[in-house]
Amino acid sequence: MAVATLYLFIRKARILICISVVVLLAYWAILYALPVPGSGWPGYNFAFLDPQLNMVAWIDQHFAAWCQKWLHSGILYNKTSDPEGLLSTLPAIVTTLTGVLAGQLFKNRDIRPSVRATLFMASGITCLVLGKLWAFYFPLNKSLWTSSFTVFTTGAALCCLSICDTIFDILQVQKRSYFFRFVLAFFQIFGMNAIFAFLFSGFLAKTFLLLPSPMGNHASFQGWMYHTVRGGYPSTHITSFLFSVVFLFIVFVPLYGLYRKQIFLKL
Repeated sequence: MAVATLYLFIRKARILICISVVVLLAYWAILYALPVPGSGWPGYNFAFLDPQLNMVAWIDQHFAAWCQKWLHSGILYNKTSDPEGLLSTLPAIVTTLTGVLAGQLFKNRDIRPSVRATLFMASGITCLVLGKLWAFYFPLNKSLWTSSFTVFTTGAALCCLSICDTIFDILQVQKRSYFFRFVLAFFQIFGMNAIFAFLFSGFLAKTFLLLPSPMGNHASFQGWMYHTVRGGYPSTHITSFLFSVVFLFIVFVPLYGLYRKQIFLKL
């Protein structure tokens, strides 16, 4: 809602970039320099970005208490805070704005495709470097959606976008290669039903955690799946990645069915 409102009234990219910078710096200042009521100063009275003692958690706790009192509902996901809570919506707005700015670049017919891809890559590398440097003072943290995390992940997304733009839009290798035609179709099926993919993946993950293991020797169906995927090998980053790939293809199955039926969920 915030990004849509900004875009309706402000179309100039430079102003939107300035707003993004101000929001990220303001969020850093709030978490770094403002005292948490009843707890003290971050970095002095408690560790900076303590999971339970930070401004994001404090706001979530009081908002949840208000909801429980007046609406008789509202339970924090992590008991003391919510991942991506109310205050961390601020940097999330910037994440969304970067997508808007990328879309504006695609719509600008005065910029040649090769220049566009170069701008994406240059901006992406710059954001990756800035995000990593900022992380020394404001660590990368997804749950709090820190400003450094916002900048770093924006950089990664822009680099990937530049690569895809070059391969599929400029070189159009999918016209000459069956493999790249399959990769493009895979991306398109996810992209054209991104809302359903997001909702269904969350529903599926929660369901797998609630379902019992078919073998009875694991805490949940997901635990059994993970054990099966890693094939008895110790749990490592590689086995976690393989499980993610398997889960991705499970989500792909209903998406492919919707794509064949030309059913697309949109806002």
